[in-house]
Amino acid sequence: MEIKKCKKCGKEKNIEDFPKYKTKGISGRRGICRLCWNKKWTPVVVNHTKRYRDQKEEYRKKHREDAARQYQREKPNGQWRERCKLYEIRHPERARAKVMVMMAVRSGKLKPMPCEKCGRKAQAHHEDYSKPLEVKWLCTFHHGERHRILNKIRSARI
Repeated sequence: MEIKKCKKCGKEKNIEDFPKYKTKGISGRRGICRLCWNKKWTPVVVNHTKRYRDQKEEYRKKHREDAARQYQREKPNGQWRERCKLYEIRHPERARAKVMVMMAVRSGKLKPMPCEKCGRKAQAHHEDYSKPLEVKWLCTFHHGERHRILNKIRSARI
């Protein structure tokens, strides 16, 4: 059995009472025994983890409230349903095409595919609303990009 003297408390102890370490490829035993090491570092670690845990809890609470506010539905006061009805009145062909695609997907006649450009989860995009089941599958980013392109083309004609 190997004996080593602790640099902190000055007691001679068994080598197994000294923590192992490895740094820059060199391994060995610390000069301070496990008891002195724990006395020194336990309060530091406790304060560190407590501080970051508290910060994380504050962060989570703040963002939970933000998310709740952001995704709060407007159903209770009926505005959401009114907006849907207004959209159907303003754009009857688009609304009909959207419903037809939804029904075709539910019945299995049309299968949702990944985005044609990047492979992510996609939405149905109609180039021509008079052909409601002819759709391109585009993710939200590429769908918006396609509509911006189409809007520029339409505004250039006018």
